[in-house]
Amino acid sequence: MARVIEDVARSGVAVPGMVARLVRLDPGAQSELSADGETMAYVVEGRGVAPVGPLAPESVVWLDPGEALELVAGSGGLVLLVAQSR
Repeated sequence: MARVIEDVARSGVAVPGMVARLVRLDPGAQSELSADGETMAYVVEGRGVAPVGPLAPESVVWLDPGEALELVAGSGGLVLLVAQSR
């Protein structure tokens, strides 16, 4: 059944087989994104860099299980929607 989740930022989302959360990085902050399952990170706003290249709004990064990626937020911060299979 399809449904709209209005407040992912506050509560995160857990549905059978998937977890989603909003990740906010302050300007210049660094964070590791690690994948326990298949993971997709969608850039909602802001800019940043990762070893795979620059991150900008509407960019998507895909990680296979066991992969990790170091993210660095740009001067305006970085907001990602991260969805991961369980």
